[in-house]
Amino acid sequence: MPTWNGKICIIIDALLKM
Repeated sequence: MPTWNGKICIIIDALLKM
């Protein structure tokens, strides 16, 4: 499921930048 995986990647990237 690349769709939800893409959302997770965006969330993780945001958390790492926080």
